[in-house]
This record gives sequence, structure tokens and C-alpha cells, in this order.
Amino acid sequence: MRKLFLAALLAAACPFAQAANVPLATGPFEASQGQAILNNTIQQFNAGTTGLLGSTLNTPVTVGTSITTLATYTLNGGVMATAGQLAHVHAWGTNSADANAKTLTFSFGGSVIAPVITGSGFVWVADFYVMKTGVNTQVMEGHVLAGNIVVPPITQTSAIVDTAAITILIQGTAAVAGTITLNGAYIEQVK
Repeated sequence: MRKLFLAALLAAACPFAQAANVPLATGPFEASQGQAILNNTIQQFNAGTTGLLGSTLNTPVTVGTSITTLATYTLNGGVMATAGQLAHVHAWGTNSADANAKTLTFSFGGSVIAPVITGSGFVWVADFYVMKTGVNTQVMEGHVLAGNIVVPPITQTSAIVDTAAITILIQGTAAVAGTITLNGAYIEQVK
């Protein structure tokens, strides 16, 4: 029965296997190892596939002048396996109706990019990218459009261990008063 299930799963995955470039399994099939073989196949498929990793449509709002986490995602270790692979976070929201400066913070395992967004009641859109450049090294880039104001892009390097789980945060802070509302966000993997 396990052989039949595994054969059906692999047959169903064939159209995707070509697109994802999943390597073929070699060697004899040992019935007692069916679950391990199946899990290995799933991991190979997941590691080679580009796509949506998570999303949120909550509408969290910053509180006072303290940094507030608006969205969080845990990136599994080893997801960015080779140099050139990246994670892309897209987020959008609104500022409160005041001219006070607000900071939108993107954190990748503790490495931070923090553009300042202003504009009374402006709708903002942010994109953050993290690209693996080597063993446990990355380059981060972020840019924001708030209303009709382009916030200058920010780029920096980071050295986060990427074989372990990595916490990704979108946070907001009001400098004096006011709020940042996150209307939605998603994270995707590009390989």
C-alpha cells in the first residue's frame, strides 16, 4: 500500500518536478524506509520551489511610541540554500492623520532596516528583500513609497546563520504620537 501511495504522490508531482528541478531519487526502494523517502522527496520539492511562504490580512496598529510588532514569520532553516536565492516581503498600510514621523522596521534574524515614513494619513507600500550571498551572509534591501513620497532605499549586509530558523518581523514606531496600521503583508521565496 505504501508503494502505491508513494507512486501516486510522485506521479502527481511530476508536472511540478520539472518546473522545480527536483532531483530524481536513486537506489533501491526499501519498504521500511517509505516515510523517510517520502519526507525527503517533499523536502527536495519544497527546497526547489518558488512561491508564497506566508501572508497576513490582519490590521494591527502601533501603540504609543513603543516599537510594535505588526507581523511575524519564521523562515525555516536552510530555505535559502544557495547564493542568489532570496526572500521578498511586501507590506502595505496607512499612517494616522498627523505629520509625525513614523518608522517602519524590517528585521531579519535581528538585522534591521528601518525607513522613516511621514505624511498625514498616507497609504504606504514597502518591499524588503534578503538575498543569500554566501555561507550565513546576506544582503538586505528595502524601499518604501508613502503617498507620493519615495523613501530612499536602504541596503546593508547581514551575517545571520541561515541553517537555523530565522524570525522575520515587520514593526512600527511613532516618534511622538500617531499610529502605523499594517493592512496586509506577504512573504515569498524566489529561487
